[in-house]
Amino acid sequence: MSKIVQLTFSEEQYQELERRAGTLSVQQYLIGREFPQNDFNKWFPILLERVSEIPNDGRQFTVREVMSTDWNLIPKGIRLSLGRVFFQRVVDNDVNRKVFNVRPLEPDKSKTQKYIKEANQ
Repeated sequence: MSKIVQLTFSEEQYQELERRAGTLSVQQYLIGREFPQNDFNKWFPILLERVSEIPNDGRQFTVREVMSTDWNLIPKGIRLSLGRVFFQRVVDNDVNRKVFNVRPLEPDKSKTQKYIKEANQ
């Protein structure tokens, strides 16, 4: 069972945490610092590896599709973080340095974010 810990930071402290966290949430940043072997740090590299294996041929995908049957093994909060951080890194062009030619598409009717792996130019 998960436990909730509430912390109070000054505005300056919180802004510094946000800066350090980058594309991660402050919560994921703090958990990652204290527990580097956490679920997010386990699954995010797997997500990037699987996206890198998608052919650059205009194929569309979602994070859930890429994670396939592993999706249900990942806790819901981590799944949400995977999706949010992957989207932000694609938008910031950080993923494109590692996984070429990925760009976001419009979310589908159920608000699931879609991506396309475009052909090399």
